Amino acid sequence: MTGDFNAPSHLDWTTDGVGTRNHIEYALEWPVSAAVEEAGFQDSYREVHPDPVRSPGLTWPAARPFVEGYNPGLNGAAADRIDFIYSGGPAVVLDSQLVGEKSHPEVEIPITPWPTDHRGILSTFEIEPAMPPVFIAVERRLIKVGNKGRISFEAPDVGADRVVVVPQGDELSAAVDDIPVNDDSHGTATFSTQDWKPGQYEAVLIARTNDELSRISFWVTAPDARPRIATRKPAYGVGEAIDVKWRNTLANRWDWVGIYKRGADPNVASYITWFYTDSSVVGTKEMDETAAGGWPLRSGKYSAYLLEDDSYKLLARADFTVR
Repeated sequence: MTGDFNAPSHLDWTTDGVGTRNHIEYALEWPVSAAVEEAGFQDSYREVHPDPVRSPGLTWPAARPFVEGYNPGLNGAAADRIDFIYSGGPAVVLDSQLVGEKSHPEVEIPITPWPTDHRGILSTFEIEPAMPPVFIAVERRLIKVGNKGRISFEAPDVGADRVVVVPQGDELSAAVDDIPVNDDSHGTATFSTQDWKPGQYEAVLIARTNDELSRISFWVTAPDARPRIATRKPAYGVGEAIDVKWRNTLANRWDWVGIYKRGADPNVASYITWFYTDSSVVGTKEMDETAAGGWPLRSGKYSAYLLEDDSYKLLARADFTVR
């Protein structure tokens, strides 16, 4: 588990570390790092460098080239270790190194010019691979009529005989495709959607015993289909729940819906409230007082934007009014 956590670690703010940097005035059990450790994860950098006084491993701020308006390193921001690589399960940390600008004394992997205000971490592990469970997966959850689909599967100790594709909820006798997979325990299969009707389908993994092992849903759309978003009504009262529905998305992990002032540029303006679509091709969501961000929406004109995979790339738009 990796990331910029924007919070220091309780493994650094120890009694011995008090006074090593001006802002460390006392030992502190930082709650995020403590919770991650309690969940069974190890801080890979601290596994290799256990002494926070000798090896503080500061990841922020880095001395990147000057940027107009925001220069935490040059402006003397309080330095700390806020970027982590955590590991859990059968993994042994072999090494962990700091990556960043050449001028920093702890950096073991220098890069010039170093482009960001955070330094990076490179950790190396020895791991014991796990046996995968039985599953079937589609490469894409949304396929346009006429295109090929790709399926991956695992059937350890069981062996798969074939993959059957059926309309959603139908019996195997309604198959639109039946693909032999040579009694393999893992592999891939492809199918063509030529002449298929748009709709929801299921790929079903069948064992050599003819038992069903696993299935997964996917959608087939018309070649000219585009992502769509809409609200149930064109206008709502202040505080009234707002029903949003969408379809024909690519079902990326982080596709999301943001509510903006009418027509605002999502690359510039801030969203007012938002939610993820939970990797769905088709879905609905009722926004109310539990919504993240500002609520209730005040009287005014708004747009619901369907945005791609945690980015600000606009896929579709629906306008509505609150009055």
